Amino acid sequence: MPSFRAILLALPAIFVVSQALAQHRSIVGGWSTTPDGCDNNVERLNIQPMALRQFEYACTFRTVRREGATVIWTGHCNDDEARLVTIVARETRGWLTLTYPDGKQTAPMIRCPR
Repeated sequence: MPSFRAILLALPAIFVVSQALAQHRSIVGGWSTTPDGCDNNVERLNIQPMALRQFEYACTFRTVRREGATVIWTGHCNDDEARLVTIVARETRGWLTLTYPDGKQTAPMIRCPR
């Protein structure tokens, strides 16, 4: 049986590993500003590894990279297919915010259960 001291020494390492895993959780899935919005196709944002869609707005991406809790996509959106855009997503304490090329940000969104 491990000693009390060994357990105390292991706790910081367990905390660091669990924090690192939590920070790099995938953001793929559904997101909305409210729980009710998760069941509403107009409000729900659906993120795929190389695309996102919200109602009539859709983007497909050529590249994706992650820097900690930030995901950066580069690709094209259906509002201007000719323009190459970069969209930045950042998850902070379970809330996701997207920043669009014009600098506008979404309201913080929660992960939808399904």
